[in-house]
Amino acid sequence: MHTGRRDGKPEMGLCMGKDCRDRCEFSLLLSQLGPHCNVVKLPCIDICKGPVAVLDPRGENPRIYRRLRKPKSRRDLLRLVRDNVEESEHLTERRVRGSKKKGVLKRLRRALAG
Repeated sequence: MHTGRRDGKPEMGLCMGKDCRDRCEFSLLLSQLGPHCNVVKLPCIDICKGPVAVLDPRGENPRIYRRLRKPKSRRDLLRLVRDNVEESEHLTERRVRGSKKKGVLKRLRRALAG
């Protein structure tokens, strides 16, 4: 897992697009993750099934999670970054894959480069 630059914390990107940011779960996710990882605010990455989080956004194989609406989703994501445990089956179901992931990675690379 890619870690933050100075403090060794994992890096987590959060989509700041209107659809993600306006969900009530977004602020919960942001407040829960903040103490345990370096949060990178990302422009809209065009999934619109938010909240959307990207673990290791600058790494070679970032993991993109969507629909992190339920407490179980947020709890599993928090355990993943805080306790460095294996990805839960529930969280695996929330991963973005295939051609959708390729498009997100293009937008993500542009956002982080600029």
